[in-house]
Amino acid sequence: MDTDCLDWALAAFAGYVAADALSEGPYCVRSAVANRPSKRILSQVLEHEPHHDDIHAFLGRLQEALEARALARKGITTAGSAL
Repeated sequence: MDTDCLDWALAAFAGYVAADALSEGPYCVRSAVANRPSKRILSQVLEHEPHHDDIHAFLGRLQEALEARALARKGITTAGSAL
């Protein structure tokens, strides 16, 4: 994601993220949204069903974006996938 756009999305970040995925056939769209301002922080499109390594990499990118801006994650709400 463009740095300026990510800076804008995280300007009012309160520490809480909602992360979810939508699978449609062989594709999967993942996204992470800052809860309070309802701004998308990160997204990813996969051409396959997500695997544990995909989820780990996605959440790692989220953590890197937060750490680069000295922001702390307080919680993540998910659908509770076993992945």
